[in-house]
Amino acid sequence: MAEGRSNTGICERLFVSVAAVERHVTGIFTKLNLSQAATGQHRRVVAVLRYLGQ
Repeated sequence: MAEGRSNTGICERLFVSVAAVERHVTGIFTKLNLSQAATGQHRRVVAVLRYLGQ
């Protein structure tokens, strides 16, 4: 995600299924407490920014 890849791009790079990537991305959003109803924010961008801020 930090490289700007889509779920499909991630699965092709890591040789895993799209479903596996989706599960892991969902887990990341959960751990970062980024609900789907985040007000006007793109969850992938917020997750990457939090990662880069560490």
